[in-house]
Amino acid sequence: MLWYLPAGLRLGTLWLLPRRLWPAMAVIEMTALILLGRTLGYQSLTGWLLGAIIPWCIYAVVLRAIGRHGRGTPAYRALPRLLTVGFMAAVLNSLLLTA
Repeated sequence: MLWYLPAGLRLGTLWLLPRRLWPAMAVIEMTALILLGRTLGYQSLTGWLLGAIIPWCIYAVVLRAIGRHGRGTPAYRALPRLLTVGFMAAVLNSLLLTA
């Protein structure tokens, strides 16, 4: 699998929404994962949630560290930053989740 769809959606929403909405995004994602875990019949949701919380936090931290583009920034300047955030977050996630 080359790209995990929720990771792309997570990065896109973190990139587009203001930081004041990030906690609400995290709560919505965790709620959806709890409901999905219950629906799929997982007995322990701890591992399921850790697998979601860790990547979400990594994406938020990397995006906060690198920063977003300003309003009116041309796409040719914003895209490399977005790709860098996605790449770094994916690498950190893979290192932490496979350790």
